[in-house]
Amino acid sequence: MKSSAKKIALWTVVGLAVLGAAAAIGFWVPSLLRASVDRKLIRTAVVELGDITAGINADGKAVSENEQVLPSLLDARILRVLKHTGDRISPGEPIAQLDAGAVQADLEKARQDLAEKQKELAGIRQQLDQTLSGLRSQLEIKRAEVARLHEKVEQRRSQFKDGIVSANDVRNAEAEEEKAQADLRNVEESRRNAESTAKAHSEQLTMEAEAIQTQRSAGERDMASAIIRSDNEGVLTWVADEGSTVARGDPVARIADTRSFRVEADLPDAAAGPLKFGMPVTVTVGTAVLQGNLTGIAPATGNGVVTVKVTLQDSSNPVLRPDLRVNVLVPTERKSGVLLIQAGPALAANSTREVFVIRGGIAIKVPVTLGIASAGRCEVVQGLKQGDEVILSDMSRFMNLNQVAVR
Repeated sequence: MKSSAKKIALWTVVGLAVLGAAAAIGFWVPSLLRASVDRKLIRTAVVELGDITAGINADGKAVSENEQVLPSLLDARILRVLKHTGDRISPGEPIAQLDAGAVQADLEKARQDLAEKQKELAGIRQQLDQTLSGLRSQLEIKRAEVARLHEKVEQRRSQFKDGIVSANDVRNAEAEEEKAQADLRNVEESRRNAESTAKAHSEQLTMEAEAIQTQRSAGERDMASAIIRSDNEGVLTWVADEGSTVARGDPVARIADTRSFRVEADLPDAAAGPLKFGMPVTVTVGTAVLQGNLTGIAPATGNGVVTVKVTLQDSSNPVLRPDLRVNVLVPTERKSGVLLIQAGPALAANSTREVFVIRGGIAIKVPVTLGIASAGRCEVVQGLKQGDEVILSDMSRFMNLNQVAVR
């Protein structure tokens, strides 16, 4: 009897031990086999309360409000480029030199032609002076002769009355006077003709000389314009290649005035519908945030892109420089005092999805609804509360589980 009781007691103890072991295995094995993630390998963010502005985002660039385009005034080849893109330029500083060999040749010819015309003109004036000088002497002689013969006629007429001379003597004296007066008129006519001819020739030569002078002046200006110079202070944003050929009027360089900037950005035509003149715009340059307004919308081109222009409130901010890349945000919706979470691979704006929230060392899968997004943050509409720590890293391999241990 005692032996049977001991056996029963022994088997009872063994049974209880087996049951205890089975219970322990049932409790500990699932814990040992539960999925887990290393906190050091995941990225998380905390739900916060704040303001958010959504809108149209675009990449843009800073553009000088006052850009000087320097054109070529010659049909020429660019002989040398003296400054390069990014260089700061002072007023009057040379930027490029054009090949003005042909202009120089034309200028030299104009100078020679002008010298010849001036010499010819001086010769005509000298010749006229000599001719007029001779004619003046003849006029004096003829006038004196006419005066003498006139006295002779008067004398003969008086003598004829006194019966000293005959009527024939009077007529001969009158004939001599008439001939002398005719000779005087001929000399005066010769003088007028000489003056008129010299004047006409002189005027013609003067006109030709003035035309050549105009050519010479133009050539001198062209020679001066062979050196491309800036009128303003600024930064060289573009210059034509050395050795390239430019026509008269083609741009050779562009100078940006660094004292004032605006912003230009390209948007898809489909996104331009809500845009209106005067809309507020936020421009981000690194950590600097600048405010502005939409002041220009260029029509869409064949590539379906609309270019917008933004006037900045602080257009002379020192962070701005020519062609600086910036981010442009045209706000279309603002919300204040809402829950916000940093965007990440596990989150996307305007969607309902499941995310993992870390609570007490366990990542628990929670359905959330997200609203608008901006500047790397999303609005939390439903499913999370302020202070929740959300896993932003990709958790797609754990989406079949409700919980994941965080070690």
